[in-house]
Amino acid sequence: MADGGSTDAGNPPLTAGQEWARGWLAMVAGVSGIVMTGITTYYVGMFLEPLQREFGWGRAEVSSSLAVLSLTSFVAFPLAGRAADKYGARAVALPGTLLTGLLLGMIGLVNNGSMIVWWLSWAVFTIGWAMINPTVWSKAISARFKAGRGLAIGVLMSGSAISTLVIPSLSLWAISHFGWRIAFAIVGLVPGVVAFALNFVATRDPRPGASRSGAGAPALDQIQPGYEFGEAIRRPAVVKLLAASLLSMLITIAILVHAVPMLGDHGFSKPEAVGMLLIYAIAALVAKLAGGWLSDRGHARAVAPLAYAATGLACVVMLLLPYRSVALATLALTLVGITSGAVLQMSAYLTTRYVGLRAYGQVYGLCMGMLAVAGGVGPLIGGWIYDVTGSYAGLFIAGVPVYLLSFALMASLGPYPRFEPEERAEPAS
Repeated sequence: MADGGSTDAGNPPLTAGQEWARGWLAMVAGVSGIVMTGITTYYVGMFLEPLQREFGWGRAEVSSSLAVLSLTSFVAFPLAGRAADKYGARAVALPGTLLTGLLLGMIGLVNNGSMIVWWLSWAVFTIGWAMINPTVWSKAISARFKAGRGLAIGVLMSGSAISTLVIPSLSLWAISHFGWRIAFAIVGLVPGVVAFALNFVATRDPRPGASRSGAGAPALDQIQPGYEFGEAIRRPAVVKLLAASLLSMLITIAILVHAVPMLGDHGFSKPEAVGMLLIYAIAALVAKLAGGWLSDRGHARAVAPLAYAATGLACVVMLLLPYRSVALATLALTLVGITSGAVLQMSAYLTTRYVGLRAYGQVYGLCMGMLAVAGGVGPLIGGWIYDVTGSYAGLFIAGVPVYLLSFALMASLGPYPRFEPEERAEPAS
């Protein structure tokens, strides 16, 4: 069931429609920020061949940058979330949009083929990257939505599906016209400038004493129920949610990052493979929106185990994928999209339900840090498996038990805790 909207003293709860009427422009700005998160997801598939040609690197060496990014993000994301809890999302995200683009451009300019320089460049990039991670955007949106929070988070996270349309195409165009070095700057700064402009105009953080009757968001002191960080991370449900999110995305991101060369190994050209990512984008978008809609109607705990484990079936499909089979490749990309979309939306929503908003930024920042670890280690493992065996089959075989465990963890989360008198626990599913 949906929660009632947040209230000021003496004022009735806002309906989901009223929340959208007040918060839609901030949502557009937040989505533009989430679009930027696709940069690190798709750059390997787009920049893999130019880097291999120039420096003679293997796929594991190119993917190693994501391992560096994931390890530094594991520390940086919770810190960014804590800053958003303390100072507001705008103060963190607004400078982060431009800084991320500038630092990505630096990577293309300073790289000289040295793996040390390559790794250090990505470590520095984490400074900007942490400031625009989904923790910051979802913190702002969760403060503005309660009755329609599940769908709101789903719409926000749809920016990552839009990334699938924007980032690979922009990368392919920039590389072909300007070369891979300048392309790094273009891919970072174009979405960065757009996100900065939208957020500069549209976002304003809640402040103590702000009124619902005004133009802003709810008062900050009215929207902070929940556990403190230390208490939250000791809750069994939170531990299970974090573990399941990490395991699910470990293989999912590995498949997604290597999707273009993976499809190339099955007979699809690079333009065809990039075009087929539209299938993944649509599936991820539908999963986010459907997951949000179902969450607002009390079905999050029932749907999450199936959605988190969908890529396990995709692993089986990929093992059976014959040469240039469009039907099975479509099915596999659809299943990967379901898991990818659901994990981003439901991990954010379920964190608000099992943790509350008081330490949301720090706890969900930890979750995103763990997903960043998955985003770095998974593709590295996938690249290493390919370099050693000449095939991705080992990655798919390992994925099946990983997703069975993710399913079990999500199925055993248990009922939601109560943070406010007016909240009602979800019926057992």
